[in-house]
Amino acid sequence: MKTLKNAGLEYSQAEAVVETINQAVNETVATKEGLDNTNRTLDDINTTIANIKATLAEIKATMATKEDFKTEIARLLKHIYIISLAQTIVLVTLVVTLWWSP
Repeated sequence: MKTLKNAGLEYSQAEAVVETINQAVNETVATKEGLDNTNRTLDDINTTIANIKATLAEIKATMATKEDFKTEIARLLKHIYIISLAQTIVLVTLVVTLWWSP
């Protein structure tokens, strides 16, 4: 809490952040099954990214104009960002879980 207060958070805000982290850490226990599920999820995400890349190559081959292509790339990049964000959340949760597990 001291670090958060020094960073400019009010006492109640710092307390809420610390309590939220403590609660998440205390409720999360790394198990072999959980790690296996995480690995399967990451494999699914990687497969989805590979499929998006393949779709992008197909779209590029069939787009009528550069503007159509740019629009489609922007749409796909949004999906990739969301998938990457999900992957990052899974990895951070795993690291936090492993770090604070007994």
